[in-house]
Amino acid sequence: MRFLGLTLGEIATLIGLLGGGFSGIMFLFKAIVIAPLKSSIDSLEKSVTIFSRQLEESKADRQILHQRINKMDVRVTILEEHDKWEETHRKGGQHEQ
Repeated sequence: MRFLGLTLGEIATLIGLLGGGFSGIMFLFKAIVIAPLKSSIDSLEKSVTIFSRQLEESKADRQILHQRINKMDVRVTILEEHDKWEETHRKGGQHEQ
């Protein structure tokens, strides 16, 4: 029995050769292109994770610094107000004498 001038055995051999060739090409493509890309993507994901963690730590550190600065600002404001109060009372005391 022939189909397109080929016997069934020749057709099966041709299909096997084409399938094997395609499988070989896919293996090479996977080894040459996909594996390095996957490795690079994994490395990038790891770097992004580390950067994200460092960013969160930095955010917490900045918040602590802002709280300290705000406390210092309040202390300075209180001291400035106290100095103004002393100046006005000294001037007031000098005028009365």
